Amino acid sequence: MTQRLLHGPASVIRLDHLRVPGQLDAMEQSDAARRVQTLLSIDPRGSKAGGTGVITKVANCVGEVMCLKSLRTDHGLHESAQERKHFFEVRTVALENEYRCQTSLLDIPGVPQTYAFGYFEGGPVMLMEWVRGVPLHELVSGSIYAGSLSSQTCAFIGASVTGILLAARQRNPGFVHRDLSGLNIMLRTRRANVLSQLATYDFDVILIDFGSATSSFDLSPRNGIVLDARYATPEYGPPEMLVPSEEAVTLRRSERIDVYELCGVLYEMYTRHTPYQIGETRPDSVAEHKMKHRPFQIHELKKNADRRLVELIMQGLVPHQDQRPSLQELDDALVDICRSFDKDATQRMLKRREA
Repeated sequence: MTQRLLHGPASVIRLDHLRVPGQLDAMEQSDAARRVQTLLSIDPRGSKAGGTGVITKVANCVGEVMCLKSLRTDHGLHESAQERKHFFEVRTVALENEYRCQTSLLDIPGVPQTYAFGYFEGGPVMLMEWVRGVPLHELVSGSIYAGSLSSQTCAFIGASVTGILLAARQRNPGFVHRDLSGLNIMLRTRRANVLSQLATYDFDVILIDFGSATSSFDLSPRNGIVLDARYATPEYGPPEMLVPSEEAVTLRRSERIDVYELCGVLYEMYTRHTPYQIGETRPDSVAEHKMKHRPFQIHELKKNADRRLVELIMQGLVPHQDQRPSLQELDDALVDICRSFDKDATQRMLKRREA
């Protein structure tokens, strides 16, 4: 189902050189491209800028609402023309890799649909599903739900995320999201609101922002362009994702990056603050700080049965990658913890994975 175009200020966006995913013949490609070639931006003032990209809510001629991701143009204005050109080339290849990665995961529940890759006014753009939902960050902050988040909620959301990641790696063995955070994990609300999901542990989890992801389908380096100049969110990222290092190339392709980041999100859900509170402590080097120090300990359990969950979370946050659980080990443990809390809800969750 798609939303309909809302009333409000809009401007026309016409895309060029469109590519659409799927094994389509020339006529099918043309028909699919025509559906998304001309778009209307919905309230351009509501566009959101990230580290290097801009997200704009758009709609096509029949009112289907979508998400248009483009490159920021205000980066490197203080640099030389050659440096700006190199930056643009790096980010163009990175956006194309994001498209290739997300396209390889088409129709996996918990991954936004991808519609096209093209160009607008000379810059690359990616068109995908507009996700209607609530980021976990808003859930943790209390702006959506003022009550305490139970350990059951942490376990079931955690197992929902590991289920998505395992399905993605089965389809694309080299896939690692690498930027899991309270902003990039959402509860989709198209079939049930947040309060209903919290009451039943029937969570409709979706992952967004694959801009830092690595994939089996990444383009090979060319013309001296560094393709892995991608980072994680400092509050959640492991040390190996927070500094550029030739020695860390292999480490930066490991599924244990996602383990670390997810455990950081679960820690935040349980305690209502991030493991290192980087925003408050402000270390000179976040990576070095995380290597030398352990996260703040969780001294007070909400109930004795939480000890196993808390120990699992802390094990996922160890600085040395090889000492963290694998993604499958984390999933097995989370599912087992879910089963100890609510067998029926766990069975429903596992059936959804098989669908």
